[in-house]
Amino acid sequence: MLVLLLLCLLATFIFSLSSVQTRLANYATNTINKDFGTNLQIDKLKVNFITWNTSAKGIYAEDEQKDTLFYIGDLTTSILDIKNLVKGQLEFGDINVDNLHLKLKTYKGESSSNLEVFIDKLDDKKPRAEGAKPFKMVSGNVNIGNSRFQLIDENLEKPQQLDFKNLNIGATDFLILGPDVSTQINTLTFTSRRGPKVENLTTAFKYSRTQMRFDALQIKTKESDLKGNLVFNYDRKDFKDFINKVQIDANFADSEIALDDINMLYNQFGSGKKISLSTNVTGVLNDLSTKRLMLFSDNTGVRGDFNFKNLFTLSKPYVIDADIKSVTTSYYELRSLLPNILGKVLPSSFSKFGQFTVRGTTSITQTLVSAKVNINTAIGSSYSDVELTNINNIDNANYHGFISLIDFDLGKFLDNKTLGKATVDINVDGNGFVAETMNTEITGEVYSIKFNNYVYKNIKVVSGTLKEQFFDGALLSNDPNLKLNFKGLADFSSDNNTFDFIASVDYANFKALNFINDSVSVFKGNINMDITGNTLDNIIGAIKFRETSYQNKNDTYYFEDFEVTSNFETDSLRKITINSPDIITGYLEGNFKVNELDKLIQNSIGSIYTNYRPFKISEGQKVNFKFNIYNKIVDVFFPKVKFGSNTFIRGKVVADKGDFKLTFKSPQIEAYGNKLDSINVKIDNKNPLFNTFISVNDATTNFYDVKDFKLINTKLKDTLFFRTEFAGGRGYDDTYYLNFYHTFNKDNRSVIGLKRSSILLKGNEWVVNKNRDKKIKL
Repeated sequence: MLVLLLLCLLATFIFSLSSVQTRLANYATNTINKDFGTNLQIDKLKVNFITWNTSAKGIYAEDEQKDTLFYIGDLTTSILDIKNLVKGQLEFGDINVDNLHLKLKTYKGESSSNLEVFIDKLDDKKPRAEGAKPFKMVSGNVNIGNSRFQLIDENLEKPQQLDFKNLNIGATDFLILGPDVSTQINTLTFTSRRGPKVENLTTAFKYSRTQMRFDALQIKTKESDLKGNLVFNYDRKDFKDFINKVQIDANFADSEIALDDINMLYNQFGSGKKISLSTNVTGVLNDLSTKRLMLFSDNTGVRGDFNFKNLFTLSKPYVIDADIKSVTTSYYELRSLLPNILGKVLPSSFSKFGQFTVRGTTSITQTLVSAKVNINTAIGSSYSDVELTNINNIDNANYHGFISLIDFDLGKFLDNKTLGKATVDINVDGNGFVAETMNTEITGEVYSIKFNNYVYKNIKVVSGTLKEQFFDGALLSNDPNLKLNFKGLADFSSDNNTFDFIASVDYANFKALNFINDSVSVFKGNINMDITGNTLDNIIGAIKFRETSYQNKNDTYYFEDFEVTSNFETDSLRKITINSPDIITGYLEGNFKVNELDKLIQNSIGSIYTNYRPFKISEGQKVNFKFNIYNKIVDVFFPKVKFGSNTFIRGKVVADKGDFKLTFKSPQIEAYGNKLDSINVKIDNKNPLFNTFISVNDATTNFYDVKDFKLINTKLKDTLFFRTEFAGGRGYDDTYYLNFYHTFNKDNRSVIGLKRSSILLKGNEWVVNKNRDKKIKL
């Protein structure tokens, strides 16, 4: 027994010698190299023949191109079966590895990596002789520290795909059996030049010639926690084109992913965002499908099936196909999640939707979007079946297809307060999603649309072109309060608006449509409009009314023809002509602004007063006018007033000179139960004899009758002096001679004063202000 112990001690001493260790290491590796055609080297090998603890240094495996496949700086383990070790059956206890460098490399023109070539050498693929065993390496526990892993493919534009440093692994049940590898990875951490720092990875790992499995996979980074199962299926040659050939079959559940982690590998997502997801994933990286995807991030929820093509190949356009069960989000949420993809294809007008839900199918590429979707938004619902192109300029994108709106608030969508909710079905073919760029052909039906606080119904768009504030086409309205057939254009888009249309109005209730605040206001007739301009001061063209009628609370009025024309004979000389035998005929001619006409006349009259403060108006204005007034137009606006035939008004105003002339004559006026005959009014503020003359042959009122009424006035300094005389009473036995004046004081307030006057009543004469007291005034 003592001799046996001494022999063991002697053997331990001998094998601890460096030269003996090296020869033993060479013998072992030579056996493996000879049997399997590999090039494996071990610098030093130390074996304790009592405990069979073994350590090796400088383990080097060379690939087929004589480059490093792997290198191990220091390895310690215990040999469980020395006989099998010699036969290439490596059965170890715990394995501890330090300073491992594994370089997985696919050379130019090759489809298999150097590791695959090395493993192939361990299995000659020939039927083994009976009793022959494949290469085997087994260990209960494997610990790897301070290591590095590289994945290089010289067939790619960027050869270095992965470079994991500070790699630390803790694994159990490690087994290499021929070409197959399996182990339970309990801990795995590393840092990477591209990608987040992995704080831990656990999985049941298996590798074979046709499959790589990561069962019960969990990957943790500082911000992410991915849980699931991942399987790669392949032929060995597929690794040459990994992203297009290697099939992925995976499922993930209850996982949380920080998009910042993904952006390190594929920088297309929003920063600072996290998503929770569950899904099944199948396909290759460049044609990847997610089934039963459930994804949540902040106020966004996604359920559906998606397919992603060419996301990892910049040389080909990406395609995203989606069968959307439900996407609940907002415009700003979507842009923040996928700013480089959806941020460029979502129209800015979608921001008006608020939080919305989408269901349907869609396909998105770099240049095209095709969608059949239902959208429920904060401003209404819609269904669309459209195709969009030119989406890189999304606000001006081209589109064609069908759109249905249900209670959709167009006012909020287009920032137009006069519009409200609409329910429509339309076919569209054009471009532009914002008012400034919209140009589209439309046909369809408007079931309801709110405009000017009235809900129009049953409007059919036969055909039309819709642009920013522009419509050219034909529409038919069968609304209860608007029976209309319209054909032509209305263009508000340029500096000068253009209207060129024919409209047949069978019925228009202006009261119900909120255009006129009257108890009854109904219009019928035919309108032909051809005008250009954006203000009353620059309109050119004509408006014609034919066979029209207008009903108010008093009566219904019929007009055969009514035409208004406006033209400029020179740059400054303008003429507006009105021609209607039923309403009014005449003209305005001169250099004038329509919206200043009332101030123009007031200034001309007021100029006779020294203290008058004129309105500020444009210089150089003058106008001549003459109108014959017919009773129908008066009756429409003043139902209790009637003018006799041959009533006319004419005059002249020269603003800069303060010149105002006016003549009004009417054979008869009836107003509110009063009757005036032979009315004659003349005003001439530059006449040295008189400024105003008014005469009425006879005036019959409910209170007092007047005959031979005359009023004349003239100006002295800043005061208008009036003299009037008339006869009154039942037999016109009373006579009146009245003198009064009017002026403005320094505070621009009217002052009316009474001068000496006389009145003869029933044979008695009354004298007013007999002493000519200047204080009798108001």
